[in-house]
Amino acid sequence: MHRSTGVLTLAIILVAACSSTASLSPEPTTAPAATTSPTRTPSPDVTHRPTPEPTPAPIWTLTGPMVAPRAFHTATLLRDGTVLVAGGVFEAEPLATAERYDPATATWAATGTMSIARYQHTATALPDGRVLVTGGTNSVIDGPSFNSAELYDPATGRWTATRPMNHGRLVHTATLLPNGKVLVASGGTSELFDPATGTWVLSGAMVNERAEHTATLLADGRVLVVGGTSEPTAEVYDPATGQWTATAPPRMPRSSHSATLLLDGRVLVAGGSGVDQNYATAPAEVFDPRLGSWTLTGPLAEARTYFASTLLPDGTVLVAGGTGLNVNVLASSEVFDSARGTWAASTPMHEVRRGASATILPATGVLVAGGADLPSSEVYEVRFGL
Repeated sequence: MHRSTGVLTLAIILVAACSSTASLSPEPTTAPAATTSPTRTPSPDVTHRPTPEPTPAPIWTLTGPMVAPRAFHTATLLRDGTVLVAGGVFEAEPLATAERYDPATATWAATGTMSIARYQHTATALPDGRVLVTGGTNSVIDGPSFNSAELYDPATGRWTATRPMNHGRLVHTATLLPNGKVLVASGGTSELFDPATGTWVLSGAMVNERAEHTATLLADGRVLVVGGTSEPTAEVYDPATGQWTATAPPRMPRSSHSATLLLDGRVLVAGGSGVDQNYATAPAEVFDPRLGSWTLTGPLAEARTYFASTLLPDGTVLVAGGTGLNVNVLASSEVFDSARGTWAASTPMHEVRRGASATILPATGVLVAGGADLPSSEVYEVRFGL
């Protein structure tokens, strides 16, 4: 199985100025009298406002080609605004190469190569600007689970090995905690990486064994883990105690889905594979950490798994590509409106993509890169104040 790495529609408001009404003198009933031309005065409740310019629809713009085609890679936004893409797979061969995207020029350039080929790994931006890569495998069929980890330095473009994890891991999650440590979880175990010392320490045992799950940092500093099991389950990690606690289960089991922290603190979980891990689903639900409960929300317009997902600055959620219900690779995209609890189709991408990455660019839009063995990327652009 592969790990997924969460359309904005803007209304066009047309305001027409209303015409004023005329006030006429009454017709005389006796001898004719001198009259004057009627005076037209605007009604006091009418205001005249200019018609606003229509808001442009969101568009996808192809960027310069990637250095290498890849899918199921990682993508990390660096401090200088560039995006680091590392590893992944091309034509069933895992990759060790990495490259960086520059939004200023819309171009890709090769950077340092990792020590080993990896996919189904994780990449986490650390507080000091470096990037931690953990685990993964170098084979698409029954490959080993790596316990190795390495660090990328954007200043030098080089990778340096750091101490290995206590357990080999793939299709796991890695979450940067408020204290600067990184929580890695899978297979029923978890551990913490301390960037200050470069060491790993085992943390509490998980309630359930999981793979291809999601992990979301909540507003209160806890971590919500969802899915990756044959039954619908969820649990929460508390950094203060280092313990995992079961929480209310979601409505359905799923893996290779998305989980997105909304602006109001709730978590949107959508799509993914269902019980048999072999088909795409459309249902979506929202977890409220304050109540510890789940609520069904509007389903995706199109069932999908292995798709790219990200929170947009206006609070909506963009999903794009993936594998559809008939195992077809998708180019479609859609946007979730958290206020209405509905999804709406948006402009489709130029290419079909499965296993692509999605990264918010501070001043441009959303970069969706690779997927389905493509050496291309494109940016989702819409003028909403990015």
